[in-house]
Amino acid sequence: MNETLRVGELNSTQLAAELGISKGRVSQLAKGAPPERLFLGSGKVIVALAEKLEHGKLHDGRDKRVQGPVIATEDFQTYEHLRELAEDVGLEITFERIPLGGNVRLNRNNLVVICGPRLSPLIEQILESGPYLRFDKDDDGWFLTDWKTGEVYRLWTVEGERPANVATRRWAHPLAWP
Repeated sequence: MNETLRVGELNSTQLAAELGISKGRVSQLAKGAPPERLFLGSGKVIVALAEKLEHGKLHDGRDKRVQGPVIATEDFQTYEHLRELAEDVGLEITFERIPLGGNVRLNRNNLVVICGPRLSPLIEQILESGPYLRFDKDDDGWFLTDWKTGEVYRLWTVEGERPANVATRRWAHPLAWP
């Protein structure tokens, strides 16, 4: 709505007619912050991305020499998505690396941390101190447990596949799949 009004696609009277609401309501809604801005805050947004060492296999099956530190592609893709959202609402955004070992200064405004408990003992302690959700791990990978309801949420890549630990996939209750 704010974007439509800002770029002049429609004036508030036209937008009100299009949405089936009053011109006064359009004015009220337009004054409010868009959801992205409510999530990201105001001022410069900093996204902290965890570094890790990269292991793996070569095409011939031999072990690949450890490379790193690197940032997971999925984590950087998530940053890029946040960057687009931030820029859409007029916020400056940048990223910083969380070095190996996972130490990051958390007491800052407009900070988004993309890092799980495996890469940062600090993040692990913070997540474990929360009263509602807990991270845990089993043979299928990482999952969240709602301590109030006991529900378990896993990270699924595609319906019916085993879970994967990547930032760009969706958290879903396993019973949500048919």
